[in-house]
Amino acid sequence: MTPYMWAAGVSGDVGHGDRTLAHLDYDFSKIINTLNFTAMGMAEARYGRFSLSSDLVYLRITDHVAMSRIGLARSRVGVGMLQWTPLAGYAIFDDGRSRLELVAGARVWSVKTLIGAELVRFGDREAQRTKTWVDAVGGVRGQAFLTDSLFLSGWALAGGGGSDYMWDVMGGVGYRFNPMFSASLGYRAQQVKFRQSGFLFDVAVHGPIASVQVAF
Repeated sequence: MTPYMWAAGVSGDVGHGDRTLAHLDYDFSKIINTLNFTAMGMAEARYGRFSLSSDLVYLRITDHVAMSRIGLARSRVGVGMLQWTPLAGYAIFDDGRSRLELVAGARVWSVKTLIGAELVRFGDREAQRTKTWVDAVGGVRGQAFLTDSLFLSGWALAGGGGSDYMWDVMGGVGYRFNPMFSASLGYRAQQVKFRQSGFLFDVAVHGPIASVQVAF
């Protein structure tokens, strides 16, 4: 079990139709001020060379942003993003200290965007839309011990299907205190581009990540 904290920034574009487009550009310090709720965690089960894992990320932010269309005086945008990634893996290398896995599965996205604007001529307008889609995902994941306690870990995933494309990479260094407890620090970045029926979600999420691992 791996609860973690991802100190992520968010950048990119969200939009409804051709006339409403909002640009997001938040580092983590601004995310803290606009964050409504977040939850993150990962679980993994292994049997020999085989593994099953599940990663869940949810965040919801609301803020005032700049709009790119003429005739807008002020604007407000809200984004709620849920992603769940179940993966199956097989270790192509495992010597008891280091492990390299091929993984494949899916990433389920559910994204809700709210865009409100004060139009110069027509007053306040607000619209919200929700889209849910599934991407096929594949890649590699690994862990390598440099000493009996110090290790490196990471993954590289990519896919698409529901979205035009998505990718997700992470690299970090960790320390195993005993066979049950470990902690790690690293950096994670991901991007997804989804466009359908006038709904645009083209967003990158990136930043430091800290986790605690509990092994049974």
